[in-house]
Amino acid sequence: MVNGVFGFPSRRSDHLISALPEVILVRGRLREGPAWLDGILGQILEEAAREEPGFQAIIERFADIIFVNAVGTSIADDPGGGTSWLRGLRDPHIARVLTLVHREPGRRWTLAELARQAGLFRSVLASRFRATVGATVMDYATGRRMELAETLLSASQMPLTRIALSVGYDSEISFGRAFRCWSGTPPGQYRRDARIPAAS
Repeated sequence: MVNGVFGFPSRRSDHLISALPEVILVRGRLREGPAWLDGILGQILEEAAREEPGFQAIIERFADIIFVNAVGTSIADDPGGGTSWLRGLRDPHIARVLTLVHREPGRRWTLAELARQAGLFRSVLASRFRATVGATVMDYATGRRMELAETLLSASQMPLTRIALSVGYDSEISFGRAFRCWSGTPPGQYRRDARIPAAS
């Protein structure tokens, strides 16, 4: 038996985790068939047994491949009920919006720009996105910006002013107000709780 654990650095990753089913059963549906999965598992066991320099990084990448393909299987098998970002990927227009937001989470997206990129009217995108993903387009985009801010606050010593600019805010004050509204904690306090000293 091969076991593995995936960790999410942000405490706001519930939208990712909650969209996944409790169990994903792979029935030889991976892109290269059952032999592909057997081959990857064999490589993992071989690398673990050799314990040569870099073996942990190699195993982690193999695990990523298995996870991504398993999630792909879940999307393909999803009957389409409920709402989540995972189900949004089944709609090519919504998938385009999700890809853009996740690719550039710090960008100050507007509904008009995302609708143009998706090839939809704003009203159509707004309605379809909420019906599929379960959140408004702007709330979803703001959530990804705040998750990026959390990462920068907890894993870097970047000054708050630079973090504000990196996640699409004109000033530290406006960023602080938005971050506190979203997380319930001011950015400085969040950083102190994460025990990362702010740069002067």
